[in-house]
Amino acid sequence: MGYERPRRTALLKFEDRDGLEVRCDFDIPLGAFFAFSRDMESDNERETETALRRWADEVLIEWNVEEAGAAIPADGDGLMRIGLGFAIEIVQAWSEEVKTAAPLAPANPGSLTPSVNGGEVSPVKSSEKARA
Repeated sequence: MGYERPRRTALLKFEDRDGLEVRCDFDIPLGAFFAFSRDMESDNERETETALRRWADEVLIEWNVEEAGAAIPADGDGLMRIGLGFAIEIVQAWSEEVKTAAPLAPANPGSLTPSVNGGEVSPVKSSEKARA
């Protein structure tokens, strides 16, 4: 039996968007991360759209975004329904959390076994900080 890595998630909250909560996968596969990064740096709008859809389909787990009282799905199609600035704010908040994430901490000082709080990281993020 092999090692199965724990799935950590990040719960993003935004100080200036009262009540908004976005849960994302914190440990996406390296290949998906590089593909997303590469496509986001492209000047080609189709590649950028593909990158954002891929991000939402592979990273976005759930959110509480609604329009006219109806939930917007937390996937690529749903991301395409929200405003550009709003979408970028969410992706940037996730990106900052991934960049600044601390490595897994040992369960106890004498152990090399990591502790991941039950497989979940729940940072609180200000969208103002995410834009910095």
